Amino acid sequence: MNIIEDIKKYLKSWIENGTPTTKFKDINFDNKINVARKIVKLSYKDKIIDEIYNSFNNQTIVYILGLYMYNSLTFKKYNFSLDDREVKEPRVYQFLNMVLQEEREKRESDPKILLSIFDFDPRDIIEESIENSNYRVELFSTLGLTRLTNQDYLGFVELDNALALIVADGVGGGESGEIASKIAIDFTISSIKNSLSSHTSNSKSIQNFLKDTIFLSNQKILEYANSHDISMMGTTLSIALIIDKINLYIAHIGDSRIYELDSSLKVGQITQDHSVVEVLFRSNKITQEQKSAYKKNILAFVLGKRNLKKDNIFVQQSILYDNSKLLLCSDGFWEKIKITKETFNKPFNDLKDEIYSSVPTDNVTVIRYFPKVSKVDIKDNIYEDYEEEIDNHKVEKKIKYRTNRKISKGDIIANRLTYLRNMLIFVVIISSITFFILNFFTS
Repeated sequence: MNIIEDIKKYLKSWIENGTPTTKFKDINFDNKINVARKIVKLSYKDKIIDEIYNSFNNQTIVYILGLYMYNSLTFKKYNFSLDDREVKEPRVYQFLNMVLQEEREKRESDPKILLSIFDFDPRDIIEESIENSNYRVELFSTLGLTRLTNQDYLGFVELDNALALIVADGVGGGESGEIASKIAIDFTISSIKNSLSSHTSNSKSIQNFLKDTIFLSNQKILEYANSHDISMMGTTLSIALIIDKINLYIAHIGDSRIYELDSSLKVGQITQDHSVVEVLFRSNKITQEQKSAYKKNILAFVLGKRNLKKDNIFVQQSILYDNSKLLLCSDGFWEKIKITKETFNKPFNDLKDEIYSSVPTDNVTVIRYFPKVSKVDIKDNIYEDYEEEIDNHKVEKKIKYRTNRKISKGDIIANRLTYLRNMLIFVVIISSITFFILNFFTS
């Protein structure tokens, strides 16, 4: 039995008996001198000795439990700070953070609350991978090192010619945000599985389908809120839909994000943030300097709003490189991690270690998509750059998209034939002009 299970057992016994048990491991709670000696070994500061003599109460006991756990896990003395990031395990970090407070009035001493922190949920950490001949997908979600519930949800749908990756970040606090994000994910998965095939006739139809899916998800959340008398519940929702390995459709609302790493190793944010500050800035109502005065976490557009319009939903279609990589994430990720090409390429265990080393104060969810490029594709890997047409309202918002398209073998042959034809015509014209000039001067 490890140290965590020992403390859980101790807290359960405390709850059942209504009073702390007399012993825990080699700490004798009936002997203040032994306790003081033990604390000297575990903590840098000796002032805790006076605290033990003056008031050997519940706070002191749970503080000792925290010191004992910290020392057992890190083999270090506690220096009144978890900033050394030695403890990166969810729930354990939360427990230590609540009982190892330097200021006594901030310490949690209720054994029921402390035990509830150790009630691990299957959704605390979600880790899954998809592997097939065309791509690899890595999915990861964690409640982080501060929150006690995971309000993020993620999902994916695999069809014969399509792959959908989905991230939702619940807002509204507590249970409501988690329910909202689950409703959005479940409805989106069901909609794509059951109805996508009837909308794949053209690009516009697919974009409208995705926009309708997000809009109907909003209706489902509002219906739940009304029937359960919940005043506020909502979620972000970001969808990356890849059809036939080359057509990328993005549908999005909120401040979760989708990034692309293209073949030139440039990282670009595909989605718009729907925070109030970003919406005001894009509409030229505030300046770059004024942005810093606004709270970044207040959302202008999010699922769960009664006045949500379809025009508020971001939808885009583009061409996906054979070797482009995608990254979907909640704000708990991009607020802590600087998104670079290394973020796409580093081993997944290293990425998770980077997440926990940042001491995430929010839930964190990330999905990475990697295409598998065959040797034939690499041999004929010729690309051209182009800019998509941008309508007027996007120009006003100063939004510009850049993507690339792989030229097929048929296109290559056609281009070469066109080039040869043009060269032949050019030679014939030059020859005719030369013949005419020579004939003129010699006649």
